[in-house]
Amino acid sequence: MRNKEKYELFIALVAVIISISAFKEELNKISLDLGFVSFSLSDYFLVLILIFVFGLHLYFLPILVGNTKYSNLKILKYFEIGAYSILILALVSPSILLIIWIISYLSNLLNAISKNILEMMQYVLQVLVIISTIILIVLQSFLIFTQRKKAKIEEIENEKIKDLELARKLFKDGYYSQSILESDKVIENYFRKILLDNDYLSSNSRSNDILNLAEKNGLLDPDKKELIIKIKTMRNAAAHLSVDFTKEQAEQVLTTINDLIKGL
Repeated sequence: MRNKEKYELFIALVAVIISISAFKEELNKISLDLGFVSFSLSDYFLVLILIFVFGLHLYFLPILVGNTKYSNLKILKYFEIGAYSILILALVSPSILLIIWIISYLSNLLNAISKNILEMMQYVLQVLVIISTIILIVLQSFLIFTQRKKAKIEEIENEKIKDLELARKLFKDGYYSQSILESDKVIENYFRKILLDNDYLSSNSRSNDILNLAEKNGLLDPDKKELIIKIKTMRNAAAHLSVDFTKEQAEQVLTTINDLIKGL
């Protein structure tokens, strides 16, 4: 589901809940007795709104700090999983309450047979429903997070391949400085991919952090970093100082990148 569609779905759900909550007096008169707790529908929709707000807060927090120095905190990925879990819990809560209410209702009907046994069964079943729901929500949230991570890694890999093909084409056509610019992107996307794959990097991390994180986590040798820094220096010169590089220099950069990628 695309981001725009997800945002529209969240907004629509919140709008529906708020619209229903406008009938506060009528909802206050409807009480749900689950056996171990009772509450009005008005209270339920208020809690539902708070859950949605908290879930959206967790979802957008990693995005808001994406361009700051805190973007690489590992805890941010758990915020996304937590946001999905909370929002899924809110969506399935009516079904959970219905199941618990049915269990409670059936238990009351059969209460005359064996009150103590049925009460125990009621609580056991309710606990099982809650535990099963929590497990399913966590698994579903983790699956969503894993799929998003896999899609991001595939996207970066495709970008790396396209950048490398473009760098080679520019070199072939005689645009040597532009070839060096694209070659630098290949390096950045390569390390972005392996860092994401090892959960060392968020999708919003700044490009300046990539080499430092790779070296810090043992994914880049210091001697190879020197070669990459040299290429980045040439890239900056081509981009900001309009330096024209020779065919030999551009060819050396492409060769170095091929060797680095194969050797890392």
